Amino acid sequence: MKIREVQSEQHMCIDKEQLTELDIYHRILRFKNYMVALMNKNLLPVKFNIPLLGEYVTLSRGLLFNIHFILFKGPGSPFQNNWQLRDDFNFRTNQVELAQRLSKLIMWVAVANLILAPVIFVWQCLYFLFSYANILRKEPGTLGMRTWSNYGRLYLRHFNELEHELDARLNRAYEYADRYLSSFSSPLMAVVARNILFISGGILVLILALGIYDEFVFQVEHVLTIITILSVIGLICRTMIPDENLIWCPEQLMTAILAHVHYLPSNWKNRAHTVAVRKEFENLFQFKAGYLLNEIVSPLVTPFILMFVFRPKSLELVKFFRSFTVSVKGVGNVCSFAQLDVRKHGNPDWQLPTPNTKQKGNVEDSTTKSVMDNGKTELSLIRFTLTNPEWKAPPDAVNFLNDIREHAAEELRNALIKDTDNKTSPITESLISFGTIDAEYSSLATSVFNAHNVQRAELLTSSIKQSINQNKYYDRKYHPTPNIPQTSGFEQMLQQSFGEQEGNMLRIQTSCDNSLENMRKLRISKVEGRLQGPSEALLYNLYGIDSKISNPIDITVADMSLSTLYLHNLHKYNTDRSIQNTVEEGQEAEPTTSKRTIIISKAAEDTPLLGNVRS
Repeated sequence: MKIREVQSEQHMCIDKEQLTELDIYHRILRFKNYMVALMNKNLLPVKFNIPLLGEYVTLSRGLLFNIHFILFKGPGSPFQNNWQLRDDFNFRTNQVELAQRLSKLIMWVAVANLILAPVIFVWQCLYFLFSYANILRKEPGTLGMRTWSNYGRLYLRHFNELEHELDARLNRAYEYADRYLSSFSSPLMAVVARNILFISGGILVLILALGIYDEFVFQVEHVLTIITILSVIGLICRTMIPDENLIWCPEQLMTAILAHVHYLPSNWKNRAHTVAVRKEFENLFQFKAGYLLNEIVSPLVTPFILMFVFRPKSLELVKFFRSFTVSVKGVGNVCSFAQLDVRKHGNPDWQLPTPNTKQKGNVEDSTTKSVMDNGKTELSLIRFTLTNPEWKAPPDAVNFLNDIREHAAEELRNALIKDTDNKTSPITESLISFGTIDAEYSSLATSVFNAHNVQRAELLTSSIKQSINQNKYYDRKYHPTPNIPQTSGFEQMLQQSFGEQEGNMLRIQTSCDNSLENMRKLRISKVEGRLQGPSEALLYNLYGIDSKISNPIDITVADMSLSTLYLHNLHKYNTDRSIQNTVEEGQEAEPTTSKRTIIISKAAEDTPLLGNVRS
């Protein structure tokens, strides 16, 4: 980076000889990283229980501005300047006093918002009127489109992720998110919408026909207004009528969304078809009409949110800044979560099981407030290493990344070589889901399996040569050896799923190279990192050391998508195993007078739809 080059020549920062990529990100995103951590810890006022309506999620730009002013910029805020926390936060004996001071600051800001609410409300109305009047006149359907909410952007954001990097990632998920929500429809509402569309459309056509016959019809008062209203009603009704040719595949679409946005609740897995998940996802991806209405009403509700929801959290906020602020030489005070320390802030459920994590003494560590939820630390670390391949990660981070790659490759080799009785491991399930995202992803996933078949064929040939001492290629179907098992049931399933055909090794290797060339078609933005991903990435590593893949192109986006799916599946695997171990320990501790046979069964998960279905 140019900043690092200038630092080495002119020493802009006198405290450090060299600035790392992480130091630069810390300087730019110091306060944004705090906001991401506060969102992860549920310390921001975004969820409200409204009587008769249930839970309501909102986070307007006005509320974000006020929170940013209270915590970072305002007089009396925890930060005394742009890089340093106030010295009072270094003492643990005065946290109650600090909480009272912060509570008073929030109260005065809320009062100021309440006094200025009428003025701000009028300004908001005028601002959106001038901003969207021309757009709505030319494209009335704009309000029926969807956009990522402020809550969704903050919830889905990685640590140390710039604004344009977040935009590029969410833009790739936009199509899948829109198709997912559009796939839900109410039969009753569809019938009502068709009838309203029929009536409004008939009236509109009649007015237009009369206007063509006699131009004085358009000069009648309010005729143009009626035409505009009927057009808007027609556009709204069309959005409520489902496509007759639409194939309903919510699980596949949710998998594609997860692969790009990286963060979704774990309990959504295999529940994407439910109305509850759809409603929760709408909090992240809302209509533009709802977004504009929320911004317009924001000046009227923000004072009450600050006073009655955010103000009671003053003590928790003080404890948060005191506990999770570290000083970095040459950078200043930063959020400790943004250091990407998987040993300190990592969640054991999102990492590989180790002997230490199996001990009861470390179980409590996973439930403390120093652990990020939803794999935020682990996924942020993987993304940062992919987009900044020259960054020298700490030893703990390097060990975590190496363990993930090695474990995934070992899982895949075992699944393809050993007879697994059709049971999928986290990596194989991730590859199958990865292949359902799009045609290019499917080609790449198929080539990963083909690459391992190449290794298996080479191993088979070597074993045959050693056993019979002949320089001849034996077809593995008719000449199996005792050392290499025949095609397992799991491999047959993969062959059937991806349409794999038997062939020679040269043709398989050509398929691997072609699939990498197909990755050029992915919606990859140069702003997200280097054009050539690191060779130690997960996806590249799955091809194997001897896979003979030449000139790896940009697979950063695809690798991050696969890493996301793998970590989510690994988390589910660790959670299920922990629950099973707890149940078994409870059964052993329970005294019984008679023998009991307890069968613990797990519901079979539906294999995601293969291929890409475009509506």
